[in-house]
Amino acid sequence: MSIIIKNSSGGGITLDSSTTANETLALPAGGGAILSDTSTLASSKLSGALPAIDGGSLTGISGISLGTAVATTSGTSIDFTGIPAGVKRITLMFNRVSTSGSSNGLVQIGTSSGIETSSYSGSSWQSSNHSGYTTGFGIRAFDYSTVILSGQMTIQKVEDNIYISSSVLGRPDVTAGGGGAKTLGGVLDRLRLTTVNGTDTFDAGSVNISWES
Repeated sequence: MSIIIKNSSGGGITLDSSTTANETLALPAGGGAILSDTSTLASSKLSGALPAIDGGSLTGISGISLGTAVATTSGTSIDFTGIPAGVKRITLMFNRVSTSGSSNGLVQIGTSSGIETSSYSGSSWQSSNHSGYTTGFGIRAFDYSTVILSGQMTIQKVEDNIYISSSVLGRPDVTAGGGGAKTLGGVLDRLRLTTVNGTDTFDAGSVNISWES
Protein backbone atom coordinates (compact mmCIF):
# COMPACT_ATOMS: atom_id res chain seq x y z
CA MET A 1 0.00 0.00 0.00
CA SER A 2 1.32 3.45 -0.89
CA ILE A 3 0.23 6.95 0.11
CA ILE A 4 1.30 9.79 -2.20
CA ILE A 5 1.30 13.40 -0.97
CA LYS A 6 1.65 16.02 -3.71
CA ASN A 7 2.14 19.77 -3.63
CA SER A 8 0.84 22.36 -6.09
CA SER A 9 4.03 22.38 -8.18
CA GLY A 10 3.79 18.69 -8.92
CA GLY A 11 6.38 17.32 -6.50
CA GLY A 12 5.37 14.65 -4.05
CA ILE A 13 6.26 12.30 -1.19
CA THR A 14 5.44 8.61 -1.35
CA LEU A 15 4.91 6.63 1.87
CA ASP A 16 5.17 2.91 1.13
CA SER A 17 4.33 0.03 3.46
CA SER A 18 5.38 -3.57 2.92
CA THR A 19 2.67 -5.01 5.17
CA THR A 20 -0.88 -5.89 4.17
CA ALA A 21 -2.26 -5.11 7.64
CA ASN A 22 -3.91 -1.81 8.50
CA GLU A 23 -1.53 0.84 9.80
CA THR A 24 -2.20 4.16 11.55
CA LEU A 25 -0.33 7.43 10.96
CA ALA A 26 -0.75 9.58 14.09
CA LEU A 27 -0.74 13.35 13.54
CA PRO A 28 0.12 15.86 16.32
CA ALA A 29 -2.78 16.80 18.55
CA GLY A 30 -3.93 20.32 19.27
CA GLY A 31 -3.18 21.89 15.91
CA GLY A 32 0.48 20.88 15.81
CA ALA A 33 2.47 20.92 12.56
CA ILE A 34 4.71 18.46 10.79
CA LEU A 35 7.96 20.13 9.69
CA SER A 36 8.84 19.12 6.15
CA ASP A 37 12.37 20.51 6.00
CA THR A 38 14.91 22.69 7.80
CA SER A 39 13.68 25.85 6.06
CA THR A 40 10.37 25.50 7.90
CA LEU A 41 12.24 25.42 11.22
CA ALA A 42 14.40 28.37 10.24
CA SER A 43 11.36 30.45 9.31
CA SER A 44 10.01 30.04 12.83
CA LYS A 45 12.83 32.33 14.02
CA LEU A 46 13.97 29.99 16.77
CA SER A 47 17.52 30.50 18.01
CA GLY A 48 19.83 28.48 20.21
CA ALA A 49 19.43 24.87 21.26
CA LEU A 50 15.94 23.42 21.36
CA PRO A 51 14.81 22.05 24.74
CA ALA A 52 14.09 18.36 25.11
CA ILE A 53 10.51 17.13 25.23
CA ASP A 54 9.91 14.60 28.01
CA GLY A 55 6.41 13.25 28.55
CA GLY A 56 4.85 16.30 26.94
CA SER A 57 6.79 18.76 29.12
CA LEU A 58 9.71 20.94 28.09
CA THR A 59 12.94 20.23 29.93
CA GLY A 60 16.34 21.88 29.82
CA ILE A 61 14.98 25.42 30.34
CA SER A 62 16.41 27.29 33.31
CA GLY A 63 16.47 30.88 34.44
CA ILE A 64 18.69 33.00 36.66
CA SER A 65 17.34 33.87 40.12
CA LEU A 66 18.65 36.99 41.81
CA GLY A 67 19.05 37.28 45.57
CA THR A 68 18.79 40.42 47.70
CA ALA A 69 21.82 42.70 47.74
CA VAL A 70 23.56 43.12 51.11
CA ALA A 71 25.57 46.20 52.08
CA THR A 72 29.21 45.42 52.91
CA THR A 73 29.55 48.41 55.23
CA SER A 74 29.95 46.65 58.58
CA GLY A 75 30.74 43.32 60.20
CA THR A 76 33.44 40.73 59.60
CA SER A 77 31.37 38.39 57.40
CA ILE A 78 28.38 38.40 55.07
CA ASP A 79 26.19 35.27 54.87
CA PHE A 80 23.72 34.14 52.21
CA THR A 81 21.50 31.27 53.39
CA GLY A 82 18.49 29.42 52.04
CA ILE A 83 20.00 28.68 48.63
CA PRO A 84 17.57 26.18 47.02
CA ALA A 85 18.53 22.52 46.71
CA GLY A 86 19.46 21.48 43.19
CA VAL A 87 21.26 24.70 42.32
CA LYS A 88 24.12 23.99 39.91
CA ARG A 89 25.80 27.39 39.69
CA ILE A 90 26.04 30.36 42.08
CA THR A 91 27.54 33.73 41.21
CA LEU A 92 28.71 36.04 44.00
CA MET A 93 28.87 39.63 42.73
CA PHE A 94 31.03 42.37 44.25
CA ASN A 95 30.06 46.03 43.90
CA ARG A 96 32.93 48.30 45.06
CA VAL A 97 33.66 46.24 48.17
CA SER A 98 36.23 47.39 50.71
CA THR A 99 37.51 46.31 54.13
CA SER A 100 39.26 48.06 56.98
CA GLY A 101 42.49 46.03 56.76
CA SER A 102 44.83 44.13 54.44
CA SER A 103 43.72 40.50 54.90
CA ASN A 104 42.71 38.77 51.67
CA GLY A 105 39.08 37.93 50.98
CA LEU A 106 37.67 34.45 51.54
CA VAL A 107 34.47 32.78 50.33
CA GLN A 108 33.27 29.67 52.15
CA ILE A 109 30.35 27.36 51.32
CA GLY A 110 28.27 25.13 53.54
CA THR A 111 25.26 22.96 54.21
CA SER A 112 22.38 22.95 56.69
CA SER A 113 24.98 21.86 59.26
CA GLY A 114 26.86 25.14 58.83
CA ILE A 115 29.72 26.76 56.92
CA GLU A 116 32.65 24.44 56.17
CA THR A 117 36.07 25.96 56.92
CA SER A 118 38.56 23.27 55.86
CA SER A 119 39.58 20.94 53.00
CA TYR A 120 39.45 23.56 50.25
CA SER A 121 42.11 23.51 47.55
CA GLY A 122 43.00 26.38 45.25
CA SER A 123 44.78 29.68 44.85
CA SER A 124 44.30 33.30 43.87
CA TRP A 125 46.63 35.57 41.94
CA GLN A 126 47.26 39.29 41.77
CA SER A 127 49.71 40.53 39.12
CA SER A 128 52.68 38.16 39.47
CA ASN A 129 51.86 37.11 43.04
CA HIS A 130 49.66 34.25 44.16
CA SER A 131 48.56 32.57 47.39
CA GLY A 132 47.14 29.13 48.17
CA TYR A 133 44.10 28.59 50.38
CA THR A 134 42.69 25.65 52.33
CA THR A 135 40.04 27.39 54.46
CA GLY A 136 37.97 28.81 51.59
CA PHE A 137 38.08 30.17 48.06
CA GLY A 138 40.60 33.00 48.29
CA ILE A 139 40.53 36.47 46.78
CA ARG A 140 43.75 38.48 46.59
CA ALA A 141 43.93 42.27 46.14
CA PHE A 142 42.43 43.10 49.56
CA ASP A 143 45.96 44.05 50.54
CA TYR A 144 45.38 47.54 51.90
CA SER A 145 42.50 49.30 53.63
CA THR A 146 41.48 51.64 50.81
CA VAL A 147 41.01 48.86 48.23
CA ILE A 148 37.72 48.94 46.29
CA LEU A 149 37.02 45.68 44.43
CA SER A 150 34.34 44.85 41.86
CA GLY A 151 33.76 41.64 39.91
CA GLN A 152 32.44 38.18 40.56
CA MET A 153 33.12 34.65 41.77
CA THR A 154 31.32 31.69 40.23
CA ILE A 155 30.81 28.49 42.23
CA GLN A 156 29.67 25.56 40.10
CA LYS A 157 28.62 22.00 40.89
CA VAL A 158 30.74 19.29 39.26
CA GLU A 159 28.98 16.19 40.59
CA ASP A 160 27.31 15.06 43.80
CA ASN A 161 28.51 17.59 46.40
CA ILE A 162 31.74 18.62 44.64
CA TYR A 163 32.05 22.32 43.73
CA ILE A 164 34.64 24.42 41.91
CA SER A 165 35.16 28.17 41.96
CA SER A 166 36.55 30.72 39.53
CA SER A 167 36.86 34.46 40.10
CA VAL A 168 37.88 37.67 38.38
CA LEU A 169 37.82 40.93 40.33
CA GLY A 170 39.44 44.28 39.67
CA ARG A 171 40.37 47.57 41.24
CA PRO A 172 41.80 50.65 39.52
CA ASP A 173 45.42 49.45 39.70
CA VAL A 174 45.28 45.62 39.54
CA THR A 175 43.19 42.57 38.64
CA ALA A 176 42.85 39.47 40.79
CA GLY A 177 41.62 36.01 39.84
CA GLY A 178 41.64 32.47 41.11
CA GLY A 179 40.09 29.04 41.30
CA GLY A 180 39.54 26.20 43.72
CA ALA A 181 37.63 23.05 44.61
CA LYS A 182 35.71 21.78 47.61
CA THR A 183 33.76 18.60 48.46
CA LEU A 184 30.93 19.38 50.86
CA GLY A 185 29.51 17.04 53.48
CA GLY A 186 25.99 17.54 52.11
CA VAL A 187 23.85 19.68 49.83
CA LEU A 188 25.03 23.30 49.43
CA ASP A 189 22.55 25.82 50.82
CA ARG A 190 24.69 28.76 52.00
CA LEU A 191 27.87 30.74 51.48
CA ARG A 192 29.88 33.28 53.43
CA LEU A 193 32.12 36.18 52.42
CA THR A 194 34.77 36.99 55.00
CA THR A 195 38.52 37.59 55.22
CA VAL A 196 41.40 35.22 55.90
CA ASN A 197 42.07 36.63 59.37
CA GLY A 198 38.34 36.87 60.13
CA THR A 199 38.72 40.19 61.97
CA ASP A 200 38.92 42.87 59.26
CA THR A 201 35.56 44.61 58.88
CA PHE A 202 33.75 45.52 55.68
CA ASP A 203 33.38 49.27 55.22
CA ALA A 204 32.07 49.97 51.69
CA GLY A 205 30.07 48.52 48.82
CA SER A 206 27.59 45.68 48.49
CA VAL A 207 27.38 42.05 47.38
CA ASN A 208 24.65 39.87 45.95
CA ILE A 209 24.23 36.35 44.61
CA SER A 210 22.41 34.78 41.69
CA TRP A 211 21.83 31.08 41.09
CA GLU A 212 20.88 28.72 38.27
CA SER A 213 19.27 25.28 38.56
